[in-house]
Amino acid sequence: MKYQKSQSERILALLKRKRYVSVPELMKLGISCYTKRISELRKKGYKIINIKKYNKKTKTTESTYKMWS
Repeated sequence: MKYQKSQSERILALLKRKRYVSVPELMKLGISCYTKRISELRKKGYKIINIKKYNKKTKTTESTYKMWS
C-alpha cells in the first residue's frame, strides 16, 4: 500500500519548494482548512509567516505564506 502524505506534510512540502505560497495554491491541494494545518505546523516549530497585501485594483486583501528562516 502506498503512503499518502498528510495535509500538513503536503503544505510543508509546497512551502519548502516555493518562496511564497498563495491561498489559491493551497486550495488546489484540496485542503479546505489550510489555516488549521499551518497552525499545527507552527506548533511543531516551523516558522511560517502570513503576508497580507491590499490589492487596490480588485479591492481585496491577498494573502500569501512563507517559511521564515
